[in-house]
Order: sequence, then C-alpha cells, then structure tokens
Amino acid sequence: MISYIPYLIPIGLALFVLRSQLLRIAIQETAAADGKFESIHKSPQLGALSGWVSLVGAVALIVCAFYLDGWLRGAATVVIGLGLGVIGSAVFLPMIGNTLAMGHHGGEGNKSITELNRKFGHVIAFAVGWIAFMCLYLIFDIKI
Repeated sequence: MISYIPYLIPIGLALFVLRSQLLRIAIQETAAADGKFESIHKSPQLGALSGWVSLVGAVALIVCAFYLDGWLRGAATVVIGLGLGVIGSAVFLPMIGNTLAMGHHGGEGNKSITELNRKFGHVIAFAVGWIAFMCLYLIFDIKI
C-alpha cells in the first residue's frame, strides 16, 4: 500500500491548488456582486473547517513528500503536485465557466464557478485532508 503514496501526494496538492483557485474566484465574484461573503459556502462554519482541514492536509502532504523521498525528490514531488494543480485549474475552471460541459452549472462565467464552490468546494477541501490522513496512515502504520 505504501507504493501508492508517490501518486497520492501530487494528487492531494493538485486538489489543494484547485480548491484555492475556486475560492479565489468565488471571493472575487462575491465581492464584485454584493460584498457579502456568507454565500461563498453553505455555512461559514463549514467553510472555515474545510479551509483549515485543506491547509493542514497540504502541509502534511509536503512533509510526507520530504520524509519519504528526501530533499531533492521531495521537492520535485511537491513541484509536480503544485504544477498539476495549476494546469488542472487552467483547464477545469474555464470549462466550468464557459461551457455546458459540466451539466447543470450553465456556463455563466464566474457565477458558475462560484456556485460550484458553494456546492462542492468543501468536498474538495476535505478530500485533501483525507488524502493527507491516508498518506500519514500508510507511512506510520497507525493502528486505529
């Protein structure tokens, strides 16, 4: 099972970058529309909790990369993960904003991206935390 970790770390970091880009666009759109940031998430508590879980998960993934692969390969793993996140965001976000390819999100530009963040942003953030937990579990073989 530990052989999956070199793949899980870049995926988790890519999801972290995607989530941060979703949140950036949602904040810009909300500030431009009405300035009320309560509509970014389903609830403020869910937004705060998912943000902290995602941030702690990303830090844990970076630590896992350096712990497993050393300084040079660990840094390469982190850069690859962040690069995948940037490329994934560059492909995924315009697809949400400009087309009907993602179904019910409608292709209304940043409004569609903001709605996607409101509905599913916390799921992506919790996925980063879950991937980090799985990496730590596999590395240290924690007995639950």
